[in-house]
Amino acid sequence: MSYHHLLTPDLLHEARRNARRRHVHSFQDGITLKFGQGVTKEEYDILQLVHSTGCTFSPVPLEWSTYQECNVIAMTTLPGLPYGHKRIYPGDKESICGDLKRIMDDLNDSLDAMGIRPPYPDQVCSLEGSSCLRLPYFDELGPGPVALEHLVENMTCRTPQLDSLKDRHESILRMLQTDRGVRFCHMDLHPGNILVEGGKVTGIADWEYAGWYTATMEVFAAVCHSHRLRAFASVLISTWGLSSELDNDAQESMSKLYQGTMRAQRENIRAEMVEKMRLRKLIRQEAKRLRQVNETQ
Repeated sequence: MSYHHLLTPDLLHEARRNARRRHVHSFQDGITLKFGQGVTKEEYDILQLVHSTGCTFSPVPLEWSTYQECNVIAMTTLPGLPYGHKRIYPGDKESICGDLKRIMDDLNDSLDAMGIRPPYPDQVCSLEGSSCLRLPYFDELGPGPVALEHLVENMTCRTPQLDSLKDRHESILRMLQTDRGVRFCHMDLHPGNILVEGGKVTGIADWEYAGWYTATMEVFAAVCHSHRLRAFASVLISTWGLSSELDNDAQESMSKLYQGTMRAQRENIRAEMVEKMRLRKLIRQEAKRLRQVNETQ
């Protein structure tokens, strides 16, 4: 069954206009489409893997396809609202963070029972093994796999704040290197991807960054993305048993680091938009000049 009929001209236009973004739209019949040039087949494969374990907290993948220059993943719609939504925040932080740990622990137990284990016991990588998320600015993939002892030197960031993080919080980075428990991780457990109903987690969205990492990297990434919900980040750290290492000062530095990288990204996008506008203006001016030349002839 094809779901392309759900992609209206307006949705396709928006996807082409913002090619960088991954667009998500849910429909009344319980179907959600994730579409855009940035959507990858690997995310669909990840959803299939998670669904094969019997996990009910991820979307059920229905179809992978390409339609009018857009990659499309059709999946079921998860119940609940994103944690942090004004209608449910603050909610039961301890229960929600405990649910997250239990869900990921159960998922790893199921994968182990199926004989699916990390391809490299002492290296971290994406699901298919040829790339690796680069912390702390972790929404980019670099070459992989990466040995745990070389993890810190492979961390990349577009701002100089990474140097201050290395200088001020060696314990965090040492912990990232010394955690040898490579396992299957979501790697983007920020509140916007955690769906909640009745104080309980009902689903986890956006599995595109999932792969073989460590629990410390999982929490590090979640804290970086939870800078607006400090209480959530604190409880998450405590629930996952990392409170002795990740103190409040460290949380503050990671939050500032994340904000700095997001600011740099916005500035880069703004500069590209300005350059595009300049080029369009030049094209219009040249077209006008050519029309005038033709008219005089």
